[in-house]
Amino acid sequence: MPILRNRPTPLYPRPPDERRLARRPPADTLHDLNLDQVFASISAGADEYQFAEIFECPADDLEVVEHRHEVFRDLENDETLHVLRDFVVDAAAVRTRLAQKLYDDLQAHRWFLGTVLAHCRAVAAAGDGLAGAPVSSAGLCALRGRLAAYRQSTEFTELFDQATRLDKAFEELRFVVFTHAGKITVAAPGDEPDFAGSVLATFERFASVGSGERREEHRGTHQLDRVESAVLHLLSQLYPKLFTDAAEFHRNNAGFVPQWLQDDEREAAFFLQYVDFMQSLDAAGTHWVLPTLSRTDRTERVVAGCDVALARQLAKDHRRCVANDWQLTPPEQILAVSGPNQGGKTTTARMFGQLHYLASLGLPVPAVEARLFLPDAVYTHFERAESIETLAGKLEDELRRARSLLERATKDSVVIFNETFGSTSLADAYALGASVLRRVIDVGAIGVYVTFVDELTRLDEHVVSMMSTTDTSDDSVRTFKVVRKRADGKVHAAAIARRYHLTYQDIRQQVAS
Repeated sequence: MPILRNRPTPLYPRPPDERRLARRPPADTLHDLNLDQVFASISAGADEYQFAEIFECPADDLEVVEHRHEVFRDLENDETLHVLRDFVVDAAAVRTRLAQKLYDDLQAHRWFLGTVLAHCRAVAAAGDGLAGAPVSSAGLCALRGRLAAYRQSTEFTELFDQATRLDKAFEELRFVVFTHAGKITVAAPGDEPDFAGSVLATFERFASVGSGERREEHRGTHQLDRVESAVLHLLSQLYPKLFTDAAEFHRNNAGFVPQWLQDDEREAAFFLQYVDFMQSLDAAGTHWVLPTLSRTDRTERVVAGCDVALARQLAKDHRRCVANDWQLTPPEQILAVSGPNQGGKTTTARMFGQLHYLASLGLPVPAVEARLFLPDAVYTHFERAESIETLAGKLEDELRRARSLLERATKDSVVIFNETFGSTSLADAYALGASVLRRVIDVGAIGVYVTFVDELTRLDEHVVSMMSTTDTSDDSVRTFKVVRKRADGKVHAAAIARRYHLTYQDIRQQVAS
């Protein structure tokens, strides 16, 4: 159907550039940000759609991102959400029927006929549903237009008419089965009384709930037993034209589901799976917002953002995720995060990367408010355990990976360094860290640098100091709140000293005693 080509789809405002589709995020990014776990969770139960291909294809195109935002806005309406969900469920049911392997050819032809009718009814229901739903996004409006054009096409009407005629003929088919001395005979009906209704009524009270399901499970879903198959083949001899027509219909229409419809089903399912995932995080108190994005304005502001992977884990136990804010106002480029261990520094770094990556997929992000720069890529540099296979020490490995990252990063990139150069001395960690930060600043990228070196947080005006905090009444208790403030590692050191009674006063008292 040429009239259906080159229109927007739910995911794309125009046919995507093959070169863009071939782009993939840096090798470590999804793993470092724990997004591989998140995407696996979203895709669970929908492996046939291969959502990984979508998740691994971020866009730096504002038109693509806004196109997807419009679809999400449409899905905020329950009626539209319900219609799209029915469309995906019905289309998936047709695919399931087509995948059913039947060993009896005659049964397979009749099964195929029913599948075609299910497809036609699903198309009609989806078309009517979208026609009545408050849809305004280009993606869903185009889907509605494709369904309407398809229903009016000769291809569809002839398919539906042929299937309807054959189905009616099968429904009107009547026959008599005689059994005698272990033999079965099938014949056209005569004047014999119809005992089927009375027999079924008589034995209905003896039927147990679920017995039919157990019988189907025992012999294999939808498969005929030997007697049923024998009756069917005898029946085909009695009505040869009808069964021949059904077989011919099957041969002529084997690939009846249009490719565009399969593609639209997959893309619609992608939106629905993400909506379901967002709802699953309600228990963690997660908020979602469609971010305001720019490719030129480097000002960033996030209110109550959270680590989506952490929220997923907490939601399982109905525990709330601690949310954090950040802001970058040019010439600020880098959030330098310091503070006590296990205080939320790495979580903040991951959140920063996650929000930018999800935003580049055109997805809602976990925050109350989000204004972000749309990057061309998100690069990560997280601590790695030493590997005997690399024949390199930990510091050497970190330097190699840092160099590779800095060579690839551009002025439009997001870079995240987490606990880098922790294996060396304080002086070397400062020197190496300062070199990395100045290179990032010169390139023009934005990002996060998690460090234990307080001096790096005061490097220059391009670096913003943020610090994980502790409880005001007990410095040993983490709040997991990361705030914009001057780094002060002595605060944490003093808290440890008090906890283990190693303050100056404690030591004096112990010596005196």
